[in-house]
Amino acid sequence: MTKLKNRLSGHFFNQLIDIITAEGVLGSLNRDRFPGALVYIYLDAIYKLDYLIKPESKVAEIINQAHLNYFDKPDENALSKVYSLESKILEFKNINREDFYKELYQVTHTFEINSSVPFASIRQIFDTELQGILWYEENKHDFVIFAICGYLIGFCLYNYALPQPVAELSHLYYRIVEPKYFSDLGFTTPYNKTDDIAKWEYQIKSEVKAILKQNQSRYPQMNMDVKLDFSSRLKFFISYITLIRNLNL
Repeated sequence: MTKLKNRLSGHFFNQLIDIITAEGVLGSLNRDRFPGALVYIYLDAIYKLDYLIKPESKVAEIINQAHLNYFDKPDENALSKVYSLESKILEFKNINREDFYKELYQVTHTFEINSSVPFASIRQIFDTELQGILWYEENKHDFVIFAICGYLIGFCLYNYALPQPVAELSHLYYRIVEPKYFSDLGFTTPYNKTDDIAKWEYQIKSEVKAILKQNQSRYPQMNMDVKLDFSSRLKFFISYITLIRNLNL
């Protein structure tokens, strides 16, 4: 079973890195004019890898350096920071498969011991990025919006000890986004990436409501309204991020 999990995690890792480093990943967007779009794609991917496959040693070090290369250089211009981030991500391609397998924890995900943060700070982060979504939505760059949603989830998981409802909703987000990875590892999941998201309205709402109900006694002021838009995958994920933002913890 361990060898199977390693092989599946390795395949997931390689597939994701190939996708984000492929030529044309930005579609019709020019990378020099829209470096921010590439940042979302890269950071969404590395945070997802960190959370789902939980690597140690070299892979974890590259993820951390990529994160620091972007956030710890406030004086660098945006394009320079993108190239610096990209250079670290390309290092993933040079990692030996056997070395990669040795790095994996035998769990689907763990939580780092991170510093706690007031929910108001999380809400502010979400507000900033949700405003930025508008331009991409108006210009039909849906793939960037998906990356922004993933970036928000991953960034918060990577950096903070999140309130329990946010942590659980974030984990559910990844189950919806990467259902094949979970099912391949033997976890029961009803979701399928190719299905119309509306097919899963009842299931998703039920899981969200269960998470909120389980945490209600600890967070009595929490917003229990489950307002999700299932008219398209794009609308759904924007509404899901908005739901987390509106929890009022």
